[in-house]
Amino acid sequence: MLLPTMLVLAFFHKQRNMLIYFVLIMLGAFYLYHINQPFVAKTLEKEKTNTLKHIQFNLNFRNQRMDEVMEYFNNSKADVITLQEVTQAHQEKLEELKAYPYQTYCEFYPVVGAVAILSKHPFVDKQSACLKGEGLQWSQIM
Repeated sequence: MLLPTMLVLAFFHKQRNMLIYFVLIMLGAFYLYHINQPFVAKTLEKEKTNTLKHIQFNLNFRNQRMDEVMEYFNNSKADVITLQEVTQAHQEKLEELKAYPYQTYCEFYPVVGAVAILSKHPFVDKQSACLKGEGLQWSQIM
């Protein structure tokens, strides 16, 4: 909005103010360009302790092949697994995963199940935040 306003003012003002408006427009454009730059990730040190393997998985609420899913999770060596469409039957099976002692579930059962976070690392907060009925959950790990 600022840029079009400045252009209109510059167009209808006297010639001597054109240079001032042009400089203001260029400064504004430069400022806006740098605000909208994409996030640049910081490089982590090359230590092995800086890696975290994450798997996001949609279980499909009709899934009857949980044994295969459990085997995949056990072989994946993931640190954190986030899941969608977790039914109560799925949850009972997932709780048997000893490699992921930290588990939290957020109910969304009337529709297609719950969402879940399974972790090898403890959650920072004793309780995870969950918007029940919305299928939205978050936790800080480590």
